[in-house]
Amino acid sequence: MTRVSNDKIVINPKELKARLGGADDSASKEFTDSVADEILSAMNCSYILKKTDIRFTENGCNLGFGNIASANLRRNLTGCGSAYVLAATIGHDVDRALRNASLVSTAKHFVLDAVASSAVEALCDYIQDSLPEQTKAFILDSGVNGLADFFIRELEMQGRLLEFVDAYKIGISVNDSFMMTPMKTITAIMGIKL
Repeated sequence: MTRVSNDKIVINPKELKARLGGADDSASKEFTDSVADEILSAMNCSYILKKTDIRFTENGCNLGFGNIASANLRRNLTGCGSAYVLAATIGHDVDRALRNASLVSTAKHFVLDAVASSAVEALCDYIQDSLPEQTKAFILDSGVNGLADFFIRELEMQGRLLEFVDAYKIGISVNDSFMMTPMKTITAIMGIKL
């Protein structure tokens, strides 16, 4: 389990602009800047990862928590002998800030959600840049973007992945409907290039 100081998280302005629907006028930027600090101060960034061997199967691969039937994942991990399995979150306080904003202002909630989504992506970028090996990231799931193709077919894999990395140690859980909390949580596989 690793905690990351909020000042290490650098939100990509292009990512945030895309999440805001491309808004680029000064009034939009001023409003975004005025509410972004609310998310940034609420963040409690942490992650947990586990290094594992990759065993390729006929129709996918096994990373230690079950067979994943996905030609896409297999193709993305080609050239890798091992991988990091990752769970990362910006914390429960962000969920509270988003829930409170949704009760007050749709516009504020929209902007805060975009900032939070961009922040959890920035956390993953920070993690990948911090690893000693050269990796290729393959995002499996995020509360931000929804489930990847193979997890739609095998939703229970999300729970197995979280158990595999002991994600409960950083407060991540999954409910019976396979929704993760905190909402701004990402799981990923980062193949380690040979």
